[in-house]
Amino acid sequence: MDPGFLFIPPIAVTLFFFFQAILYWRAVDRFLRAVYRDHNDVWIALGRPCGWQWSPPGRIAHPFSMFSFRWAWLRGDPDWLAQIPDLHDDFCELRRGFRRWNLRAMPIMVVMWLFVVLLSRYFQHR
Repeated sequence: MDPGFLFIPPIAVTLFFFFQAILYWRAVDRFLRAVYRDHNDVWIALGRPCGWQWSPPGRIAHPFSMFSFRWAWLRGDPDWLAQIPDLHDDFCELRRGFRRWNLRAMPIMVVMWLFVVLLSRYFQHR
């Protein structure tokens, strides 16, 4: 039996989650752009983070610049969010997207690929 058919579901799931990740990163860019444009003092206090593709004039977009404050999003609202109440709903949506990707999508993809690799090895030795 050809184990090639086993790769179709994890490829489809990976593509779906990859598309979701792109949408999430674009939302992060919009959020950071709004913080930069409307609440520049908060943006500076956050360490002048850039987004995935967005960066302020004169800076190069570097997505890893924002990781330092992103992990604080998992538990509760950070202190600086009180200064920008107009972006609270956008922030909550980003937190849901972050949790969705890191706590659901990544584990599902890893387990699916491990399962497929193990099953394909089983079919090869059979």
